[in-house]
Amino acid sequence: MKSKNKIISPIKGCPPIVWLILFFAVYYGILFFTLIPNSDEVGFYLKYSRESLLYGITQWDAPGNHVFYIFLSSILDKITGNILIGTRGISCLFALINIALVLKIGGKYLFAGDKEAVYFACLYGVSHGIAEYAVRGRGYTLCMTFFLTAIICMLGITEPEGENRARYYIGLGGSFLLGLYTIPTYLYCMLPIVLYLIGSCIRDKDAKRFWKLILCAVVTAAAVFAVYMPIFICLGVPVKYPLEFEDRYRAYFGYKTLSLFVKAPLETLILGIKEYLKRSSQYTGSIPFENVVRGLAGEMIDIFRFLSYGLTGIFALLTLIVSVVGIVIARRKKTHVAILL
Repeated sequence: MKSKNKIISPIKGCPPIVWLILFFAVYYGILFFTLIPNSDEVGFYLKYSRESLLYGITQWDAPGNHVFYIFLSSILDKITGNILIGTRGISCLFALINIALVLKIGGKYLFAGDKEAVYFACLYGVSHGIAEYAVRGRGYTLCMTFFLTAIICMLGITEPEGENRARYYIGLGGSFLLGLYTIPTYLYCMLPIVLYLIGSCIRDKDAKRFWKLILCAVVTAAAVFAVYMPIFICLGVPVKYPLEFEDRYRAYFGYKTLSLFVKAPLETLILGIKEYLKRSSQYTGSIPFENVVRGLAGEMIDIFRFLSYGLTGIFALLTLIVSVVGIVIARRKKTHVAILL
C-alpha cells in the first residue's frame, strides 16, 4: 500500500530513514562521549569484555552478565583496542538499528504513512530510557532490537495477504534465541508475542500456522539450550569436582574442564543447570499478587518519569495523543494493525 502522506525531508531527495538515523547518530554520539560511565559498565568491561571471547561466553556469575552482548563487545574491543568503543559501541550501533525498525513498524504496519511514522520513531528515540541505554555498555538495547524484530516477524506471520512467511518464522526464532542469550528475562518480552500468535491461530482457525509455530518453538528451545551448554558445563564441573578448582567461580572453560566433564557428562550438566538456577534465584523473588495490583499505578508513573526526563505529565499526554491518533489513522487507512484489531 503506497501512502500519499509524505513528510518533507530536511535533506532534499533523502528518504526519512536516512536523515532520521543521521540525526540520532549525532544525538547518541554526543551522549556516547559525554555520559559518564557507571559502575555496571566499568565492572562489565573489566570482568568480561576485555577477556577472551571464550571466557565471555562460558562464565555466568549472575543474571546481569548479558552473554551475547559480552561476545559482541569483546569482538569490538579486540578490533578497535579502545575501551569506550569496546564497551559502548555495540549498544550505539543497535540503537540506530532500532530507530529503523521502529520506523518500519510505524510506516508499514501502524500508520501507513511517513509523517506519522517519523513522529512515532522520534518519540521513541528521544525517550530518556531509550537514549541513555543507547550508549550504556549493557545488553538492554540489544534486547530491544530483538524485541522489535520479533514484533515485525509476528506481524509478518499474521499478515492477511502475506507471501512466503518462512523468513518470518526464522526471524522470530532467531530473535527469541538471541534475546534469551543476551538476557534470560527477555522471556517477558516473548510472552505477549507468543500469546498473540496463539490467539491469532485460534481466531483465524489456522492449524497449519499453529504447528509451524510449535516447530519454531521446539527448534528455538533446543538452540537456546545449546548456546547455554558451555555455561552449564563450566558451572557444573566445579560443583562436581570442587577439589580440582581453587576458585570454583572462576573456572575457565578449557581442556581441564572438558576432561572432567566427559567423566560424568549428564550428572555434571544437571549440576550446572541447578547452579545456574540457584544463582538466578539469588537476584529474584516472588511478589504477592495483591502487592502487584496495589503498586501498579505507582510503577507506571515511575516508568513514565524515567522515560520523560521527569516530565511525566507531558510525556504521558504525548504518548496518549500519538496512540489515539495512531489508532484513528490506522483504522481510517485500514492498515495491517487495524485489520488485526
